[in-house]
Amino acid sequence: MINKILEDNIKKNLKILIQEFNSNMSSAKIKMLQNTNVKNLYNIENTNTISLFVQNNKIYYPKEAINALELLSTNPDFGKNKNHKAYTNENLIINDNTFSSYVNHAILKGLKPIDYYLENTLHECCHLIGIVGASAIGEGITELKTRQIAKKYNVITSGCGYPKEVFIAYQLEQILGKEIIEKIMFIDDLDKQVKYIKEKLGANKANLYYEVYQKTNKIFKSYINNNYSGLNAIQDKIYAYDKLNYDEILKIINDFQESN
Repeated sequence: MINKILEDNIKKNLKILIQEFNSNMSSAKIKMLQNTNVKNLYNIENTNTISLFVQNNKIYYPKEAINALELLSTNPDFGKNKNHKAYTNENLIINDNTFSSYVNHAILKGLKPIDYYLENTLHECCHLIGIVGASAIGEGITELKTRQIAKKYNVITSGCGYPKEVFIAYQLEQILGKEIIEKIMFIDDLDKQVKYIKEKLGANKANLYYEVYQKTNKIFKSYINNNYSGLNAIQDKIYAYDKLNYDEILKIINDFQESN
């Protein structure tokens, strides 16, 4: 049953995403996704992490999340509000949710493994179609697009992924424009991204993007490179994310906006 639900959700998400972003996707990627049986686009297995991820054109759903949710189910408030959502329609795009907020949501809703998988599938489908991740800006843009699509099409999502990076991505989208962001998010090379921005918008904005990308990633890598597995995975992930501080980068962006 869980497989059928996931497969239907993946197919629905991919149809929407290809419709939205096909002009920036490679034709080979579109053809591969449309011609591949959805059963071959995901695995549910032990992955040594509680996080979902995409690798070799597959979404990996971690069995470790089942153990993590069983641990949360011992909380006396587990399932207290089965209709709980971590966001409203008004604050889905930009909010202050963190992984800690998501854990609180999981407890109040009484989150089941299928709920956890579904609430994070749209983000992973964004990676599946070729949106680049694994960096602060990459994940920020991916989650920004996840939330924008979720709001536009009423698709299930968590509303809690990478909030600090989403805010930075949102600020960059205000400066560079939606069209530029949706072009470079499919370019898996920083130098090529910067070159494209420079050609379209000039050196100042290209240099800003480069500086923000490099400085955020220096901070972000300690968080993203951790597997977060075992009994302490939830607390470890909460602690690691709460430590991320992008104040210097936000000041750089703010100074740029004020002087341009």
